[in-house]
Amino acid sequence: MERSDYLVRATAHDGLIRAFAIDATDVVNELVRRHDTWPVVTAALGRLSIGALLFGAMLKEETHMVTIRVQGDGPAGTLLASANATGGVRGLVSNPQPEVEPVRNGKLNVRGAVGTSGYLTVTRDLGLGQPYVGTVEIVSGADFYAHAATSPVSGPGWEALQEARRTGRPAVLLTAHYGNAAAVGAALKARGFVIGTFFKPMPDPAVNRFYTAAVEAVTSPLFPSGREGVAGMIRHLRGGGMLSISFDLDRPNGVMLEFLGKPARTVLSMAEMALKYDALLVPVYGIRRDDGLHFDVFIDAPIPHGDPAAMTQAVNDSLGRMVTLHKDQWLWWHRRWKDDHPADAAPPAGPEG
Repeated sequence: MERSDYLVRATAHDGLIRAFAIDATDVVNELVRRHDTWPVVTAALGRLSIGALLFGAMLKEETHMVTIRVQGDGPAGTLLASANATGGVRGLVSNPQPEVEPVRNGKLNVRGAVGTSGYLTVTRDLGLGQPYVGTVEIVSGADFYAHAATSPVSGPGWEALQEARRTGRPAVLLTAHYGNAAAVGAALKARGFVIGTFFKPMPDPAVNRFYTAAVEAVTSPLFPSGREGVAGMIRHLRGGGMLSISFDLDRPNGVMLEFLGKPARTVLSMAEMALKYDALLVPVYGIRRDDGLHFDVFIDAPIPHGDPAAMTQAVNDSLGRMVTLHKDQWLWWHRRWKDDHPADAAPPAGPEG
């Protein structure tokens, strides 16, 4: 009986929620026919190709393309899948028949074929000349924390951060969507630092349990956004604790400050907290090395206390310098600069008379 693969799209709440489901049996069978893959590689390349198809379904134009590349240290070598918005896909693998134990614990040994170290790269080509590229490590869990903990720590703020710990002075460590902030937490935790994190919980409870467990592996205690979390965070700082928080976010109550030469809405709350609780305010970065697996932890110079806007501008300047040095490590999927900022709007006119 002939069959044909298909993809189903669903939307709800005026497009705010989207869902995709796919049957790609024929695609995977064609990959087997073309590359003569052994079952363990069939599973790996098939899953990667299906992921690319689902990603491609979210592209807007027929000419747009997404490519997912997995470069692991396993015997299968590099796996690559590219897909477009119309359901076209191609899959490639360096070694379709690797010498590896095919089954482990009753399941196909995909981990053994792909490897436990390496990186995954996603490229979105929207026909603009310069594609969007993002890279993350494929090492995770205990493997990642073990090697990230050995990352060297340096920078003009490293001595000041150590001094703050010795004297019990609170500190606000500013992270960004740059490199890997978890590497900073792992390296500092291995050196005896106790650093809490203020974060926004994921809306789905199951995803949030996984997310919070991953965050808590390198920073603790956790302070979820909301009244109770803010209260706990303040008690933590008042007691001389250290806190990490992401600052490169767009928030309605932000002010327009320069970032990479353009105005970007930026909140002042981190600087205001540092002033209120006499906390060290210091940007920190986990810089990925060229091998994609290891990191250098960089502690930038502490921000001098003063006017909150000037302090926050200095924070933006710090991240701007890092982005300029390592452009590929700024992993920001949203528009940091927008033309329709509420902050740009003229204030409402008062009542006449």
